[in-house]
Amino acid sequence: MKDDCGVEVSECYTTVDHALKYTLIRLKTKLRQTAMQKVVGKLVKKHAIVIQEIFGYNAISSTTIQDEEKIEEHPAFRVIATHFNEDKLSLESWIEDEGTSGLLTKHTVLKCYTQLNVKSLSKARITAILLDMQCELMEARKRKREMQTMYASEQSKTRRLEAELNVMKIMMKK
Repeated sequence: MKDDCGVEVSECYTTVDHALKYTLIRLKTKLRQTAMQKVVGKLVKKHAIVIQEIFGYNAISSTTIQDEEKIEEHPAFRVIATHFNEDKLSLESWIEDEGTSGLLTKHTVLKCYTQLNVKSLSKARITAILLDMQCELMEARKRKREMQTMYASEQSKTRRLEAELNVMKIMMKK
């Protein structure tokens, strides 16, 4: 898509359900809804894509929409998440880090869709999910430690500045 529209994709999921094809794209950088509509417009022209609205929902949805519509509630998102969880053959995925290997490690769909049917997943998929969760947990703990260190440093700096300020106030009174 970078060549077609100037945006970089980190993940893409596509599935077919009945007569409709659904696509979920995760970009490396955030785009406003209007900018994404322009990107989709370019793709429509170049690749003859037909955009079909689902009654009551926007054809193009995003996580940047505030309270109007949440991406997890969009029927297309639910179809993709269900196909992912049920390991449907119609679901195609591409993740930048992995090319077309098919083994998902970033799990954007799973992070957003909490109703995971573990019984329907293969052992390889569950293992990949667990490894990803362990990595995320380790990264979160690391960030927490860094933040605690930064907080302690700022707290120390604040105490020092408060002490200096008190000394200055005392000196000003003399």
